[in-house]
Amino acid sequence: MRKTLPTYHSCAYSIAKSIAEFWQDYQKFWRVGNGFTTLVDYFALVEPKPKGISIANIVNHTLDVYDAHRSDTNLWYDDFSWMGVAFLQAKHFNSVLNIDPDACWQRAQACWSWMSTHATKVWDNAKNNPTWKNAEPRFPGGCWNFDFSEDSLHPCDPLKGSGSGPFNVCGIQNTVTNAQFLVLSIRCFLEKKTEEYQTLARTAWKWFQNWSDTNVSDDDKLLAPPPMGEGLLIRERVSTYAFRDGKYPSVLDYQKDFYWTGDQGIFLGAAVDMAQMDPDHASSYRKTAQALLQGVKIWMVDNQGQGKFLPPWAPDTKNVGGFSEDYSTGTGVFLRYLLSAFEYAFRNDPGLAQDIKTVYGPFLQGNADAICQSIGKCQRWPENQQPDDQECLLNQLATLNAAINILKLD
Repeated sequence: MRKTLPTYHSCAYSIAKSIAEFWQDYQKFWRVGNGFTTLVDYFALVEPKPKGISIANIVNHTLDVYDAHRSDTNLWYDDFSWMGVAFLQAKHFNSVLNIDPDACWQRAQACWSWMSTHATKVWDNAKNNPTWKNAEPRFPGGCWNFDFSEDSLHPCDPLKGSGSGPFNVCGIQNTVTNAQFLVLSIRCFLEKKTEEYQTLARTAWKWFQNWSDTNVSDDDKLLAPPPMGEGLLIRERVSTYAFRDGKYPSVLDYQKDFYWTGDQGIFLGAAVDMAQMDPDHASSYRKTAQALLQGVKIWMVDNQGQGKFLPPWAPDTKNVGGFSEDYSTGTGVFLRYLLSAFEYAFRNDPGLAQDIKTVYGPFLQGNADAICQSIGKCQRWPENQQPDDQECLLNQLATLNAAINILKLD
């Protein structure tokens, strides 16, 4: 392993340099937050002083994108959690980035406040409108991706949908919105130890527990055993509304066998973060993390016939409508949270750290080797779609960040 790591560093540098060249043209709010978090990992954990790459330019553009859209009421609510998590990561490594930690915290807290004020209140604001009486959530709490709206310019009707193709995304309680807010709440608490953050984090975790309760059928559970193999996987969105007319009505476009790889990573991160916030029950969160690690490796990698390839979503027969570029980030999101889980475990839970290295070590080495042989050229997305150049590079950098840090000798 010692001989391969310098090669991985060189490959990671080439990829980071290419990302830096297009960064000024990268504008989509949440994807800037997502990509910036991967770059922070690179600068902090791989190469703090990369020659020919301006960290200042990357930081300044990220701040500009945030400041330009921080009050944009047309953005889905989960967008703000992506930015909030990114700024907390930047705060943690502020000396490497030469960024004001207070400015990072202020932006992260503003993102959390936006989510807690809006995303968690959608049903409260809509429940008295008879138009949406049938959209009552099965369990109390939880975030929604956007407000319900009959506005012809910005429709967001949970009973009709408003997305393109078969995968409508407006007016739902999905995993990404709730899990990213959970991570953001926990990490805000870990920064400031303020009870309000802890309370909402516990409430968010309880919401996920409700959706995984034994009284919920396996086909309806949010966190459940995968179709084949062992472990757990988390589904892309909730399955049903509140009980009425003798049944639990189905949520629009719910697909019980559809899994976004990014969701697996975010919830893995949430479980590990919960262990830090609630150390008295760390063993329970550890079991959840281990089950997710196992589920992804067995079902999303091995059973896809790709062997060494982790697709951004599975199975690859599922159509994601007009949102394939967004969903394509899933591979990098998972591997970034895998690295985050390893970094925590390395310091606090050697057994979990060894589990991660044992289960994912050969996979990471195989992927890192493949990347170094074909920088900027990614395997196809599901459905044989052409990979986006920018997201390909960011996924590759996240993979190498994880490989370099997880495979390093103790």
